[in-house]
Amino acid sequence: LAWHPNAHYLATGSSDCTIRLWDVQTGKAVRVLAGAHKHKISSVAVSPNGKVAASGAVDGSITLWDLDSAKAMATLAGHQGPVWTLDFDRYGALLASGGADATVGLWDGNGAAALQAAQGGPCLAANPLRQYETKDTPVYNVHFSRTNLLFAMTEFTS
Repeated sequence: LAWHPNAHYLATGSSDCTIRLWDVQTGKAVRVLAGAHKHKISSVAVSPNGKVAASGAVDGSITLWDLDSAKAMATLAGHQGPVWTLDFDRYGALLASGGADATVGLWDGNGAAALQAAQGGPCLAANPLRQYETKDTPVYNVHFSRTNLLFAMTEFTS
């Protein structure tokens, strides 16, 4: 789950392949994002400006959503297993992802939307801008600090 930056909404991912944006005052879903994922949602994030949501699924796909229209803008494919964690940098320019495939991916958080607008429909970005391997351990959490440093958390094994 992920908080919307205005703190009035909470985004959740579900096993029914949908993402819902909930009004925390009323408890009602104000947006249902559906149709892009074919597998269970394993992670969600909302951009700092509140206009874009990202969702990761157990098949390794990531979808960027326009929250105003509730439509998919782009599908990002680069992970070889479940995407456990997503986070936008403080400007929304980068999206970090981490997954069961022991990698951290960095994606263009703005470029996909611009490409979609130019092509007139959802786009597919096959490769992240950068991908970092963590040897054999899954990545459970990625987080951008306030100064835009990226932290990744994996499990420790001896």
